[in-house]
Amino acid sequence: MIDRARWELSLHESAHAVVVLAEGVELQGACLLRGNGGLAWHAECSGFQAALIAAAGLVSDAISNTIAMPETPAAPSPPEPLATAPATEPPSWMTKNQVPVVSDAACLALWTISGCLLEPERWSQRYSWLLGLAERILLDGKERWLTLAMQLYRDGFLLPPGARVVRDGEEK
Repeated sequence: MIDRARWELSLHESAHAVVVLAEGVELQGACLLRGNGGLAWHAECSGFQAALIAAAGLVSDAISNTIAMPETPAAPSPPEPLATAPATEPPSWMTKNQVPVVSDAACLALWTISGCLLEPERWSQRYSWLLGLAERILLDGKERWLTLAMQLYRDGFLLPPGARVVRDGEEK
């Protein structure tokens, strides 16, 4: 039996990954965290790309209930996710230039508001436009999205080809 919460979280994080790849940004990984959280990380990108990547997570949350769960998925391996959620502040690898990682909604809001200076008459349209673009990217790449989500559900992480997995001090 599939764990619905884990499946929805896998869809969310793999949605980020699909948009990262569609934008030509280097996907560095994604993982499920203990405590029902997740994280996808990537190489540097533009503010627009960061907002689009964040929007993909919000779109996934909005439409995940319309996506059928696989009937007999492979069991998660290992049974618990590999990573441990940070206790109070994110580890140093989760920050860039001393700016902590922000939620998807906050990232999208900051990008939307930044448009006030450039196009004050259109700033409110930026939000819905970016969500629509993220949704089109996800639905156009739905097969890839679901494949990555299933891999993330099963393994608890996504890594680029050739990456090494070290668990308990041993390479796997």
